Amino acid sequence: MAATTEERACPVCDLPVFPGEDYCEACGHRLDAPVPHCPGCGGTTISDGYCEQCGLRQPDGTDHVEVEITGAAGVSDRGLRHSRNEDAMALAATADGVAAVVCDGVSSSSRPEDASRVAADTAPGALAV
Repeated sequence: MAATTEERACPVCDLPVFPGEDYCEACGHRLDAPVPHCPGCGGTTISDGYCEQCGLRQPDGTDHVEVEITGAAGVSDRGLRHSRNEDAMALAATADGVAAVVCDGVSSSSRPEDASRVAADTAPGALAV
């Protein structure tokens, strides 16, 4: 008796997917995850963080960030003028309490979100000394 295989296609790129696979080999989509939809046009073709249909930058994990440790908490959201959250924050427990660092991304610089993230990740260690 010949073995039968169930043919499937990726819900994002529509290329064939082999049985037992969890991710599409072509586009990397997790097969049990919902198909991403652009909030601007409803398109389903997202590449490098942008909708290929309308060009809108897609939300990512930095658009709304919440940080909490014992005794302190912080929230940062993407603003109205920029397509990404350029700010970063960090909290670290110290012997005297909590070190809180808030870094405002400088929009006129290249990659302000990366610069503020590096500063926020580095500063608590320097302050705790």
